[in-house]
Amino acid sequence: MLASGSDDRSVRLWDCKSRDSRPLMVLDDAKDGVSALLCWDKEVIAGSTDGRVRSYDVRMGRCVVDVQPGPVTSLSVSRDGRTMLVGCLDGKLRLMDRESGNCLRTFPPEGKMGGEEGGYRNESFRLLSTLAVNDSTVLSGSEADGRVRGWDVLSGKQVASVEVSETEKVVSVVKWREGSEVESRRGLWAAGGADGVIRIYG
Repeated sequence: MLASGSDDRSVRLWDCKSRDSRPLMVLDDAKDGVSALLCWDKEVIAGSTDGRVRSYDVRMGRCVVDVQPGPVTSLSVSRDGRTMLVGCLDGKLRLMDRESGNCLRTFPPEGKMGGEEGGYRNESFRLLSTLAVNDSTVLSGSEADGRVRGWDVLSGKQVASVEVSETEKVVSVVKWREGSEVESRRGLWAAGGADGVIRIYG
């Protein structure tokens, strides 16, 4: 099964093996465009610019809605499915407890507006951020500069800053897929900038 999200406010589920071009199911609960989408286990999780994260259990026909303080731009679920990193256009990344809906930590930490951490900004367009390094680190680019910043999940402190581009914004950061059998690839991550170049780091 394949899932797709759209600016028409819908999430569509497709049968990859079927020749039928019609979707199996259309989920149209969002009040604005679907800006982030991922599948985890038997769930389809959709983030929308209406400031909501909707988790659909397609087996049970159930939808759980979490309200965020701004338009949602990015989603990343932990390996055990218990927490989720949510990026919003209020300039914060939040680690959410999926069961309770509580915010466990924000990145950058509250009050960190100056210096290197102050270079992180997400107020205008979609940034793709991720949980990485066995869910111990949050990685994100910025619309303020060409750097990728990393924060420790437990302490919330910034632990790394890598210059990806001298002149362009970093709009996407992804980790290497989980379960890779090649040891040397497990710590890899990639960053994509507004210059159209994808760079891979280890």
